[in-house]
Amino acid sequence: MCAMLALAGWQNLVQAQNTTCESAELAQLNTPTVTTVEAGNTYWYYFVGEAGKTYEITNCGGALFDTQISYGSSCANLSTQDDGGGCGTQERVYVVGESSNVYFGWSSLRGTESGDITWTVTETLPDNRICAYADDITLGDTISSPRSENRWYKLAATEGVSYGTSGDGINGTFYVFSSCNGYEIAYGNGTFAFTAPATQDYYIRAYGRNETNTWSMSQITDNRVCIYAE
Repeated sequence: MCAMLALAGWQNLVQAQNTTCESAELAQLNTPTVTTVEAGNTYWYYFVGEAGKTYEITNCGGALFDTQISYGSSCANLSTQDDGGGCGTQERVYVVGESSNVYFGWSSLRGTESGDITWTVTETLPDNRICAYADDITLGDTISSPRSENRWYKLAATEGVSYGTSGDGINGTFYVFSSCNGYEIAYGNGTFAFTAPATQDYYIRAYGRNETNTWSMSQITDNRVCIYAE
């Protein structure tokens, strides 16, 4: 009887051994992997990225419930994504290798669903799905993003000048950052505007909500920004 109890305890320990980022298991590249996700737990993995290479982490088509992913270069520096990368309620994220570990964890979005998910980590070509490869834009340029996907753009802005988008109305969400790893300057849905607090490059993340999403970047001189309030 004692042996059976000890065995059961050991099995529980094995099942839960990678439920913290600090206990993440090594992920195999280019290998579909099945993880049994139990409600309320996050299951952690890591791989060693190579500098200059780009990697895709995805469970697209590999789960029957709504998932989310947390990921980052360390357990103390993590981002969380839900319904990203253009695959419904599953996830697809892209990271750039820095000759260091990349950590990621899978969980149920609501924390109440359980089941198996199948995921992979593969090397992929770099493009503006990743901030480090943001496309340069200027005033008058068109920016776009497929449905449920992010695309990054870099705008050289002048202090005190206001910039914004026009196009498909509420069909997109925009985030403006001071750098790829910097702080958020502005956020908006559809047509939006922001005033540059300094002369520098700003990084715009465009998230598409319809099948086709295009907007144009322009200088703003109307009451979409506070300095031009009527």
